[in-house]
Amino acid sequence: MTDDPERDYGQQMLEELLSEVQRALSATDPLTRAQILAQQVQPYAGWALRWAVADAQKNGASWPSIGLAVGQQHTTIYRQFQGGGPLVTVRPHHTSGTRNDDYQDALRQAAKRVTGEAFPTQELQRSPLGQLYGPIQAMAETLRVVDSAEPLLRQVDHLLGAVATLESAGYPSRDIGTQEKAVWAALVDLRTAYERDKPFIEAAEEVARMARGDG
Repeated sequence: MTDDPERDYGQQMLEELLSEVQRALSATDPLTRAQILAQQVQPYAGWALRWAVADAQKNGASWPSIGLAVGQQHTTIYRQFQGGGPLVTVRPHHTSGTRNDDYQDALRQAAKRVTGEAFPTQELQRSPLGQLYGPIQAMAETLRVVDSAEPLLRQVDHLLGAVATLESAGYPSRDIGTQEKAVWAALVDLRTAYERDKPFIEAAEEVARMARGDG
């Protein structure tokens, strides 16, 4: 034990991770092994990374250096960290034979979640999030466009700009309502997906344009 409870907790998470990896290695049933890896190893790894990043930050590491170390844009890893949950730095790998070779799935799912959570209620309309209803609806309309990601990227960027304006005004506070919390969590996930996947989506769009001979 040390004098730093957070470092002790990080050490505990690594020990739990090691224990679950050993349990997966010992499993003789492939389904049991898959279950352990998905439900125990991956979540423990995300929490262990969170506490390692917290330790690095407390020891003077800058967010740009942390981002470089974990292979993510430092703004993305910082926002994940501020969200309070495990840190995830891996993304699915897709080939031209899969349906997500344009890298849009995560962003589209996050956008759908925002539109689903932000159904108009009196609580939401009275809150600062009510002013996001227009941008959210505009983003929802772009989800119908399947032959180009540009409209979705444009509207997500517009929505996140409005979110940033709310943040600069001090939102959210600790006393926000249940629906506000759900919408805000969905917006945070949307921003994470956008910042992480935008370069890949734009690159895939360019490749598609070249393949069509559009220049």
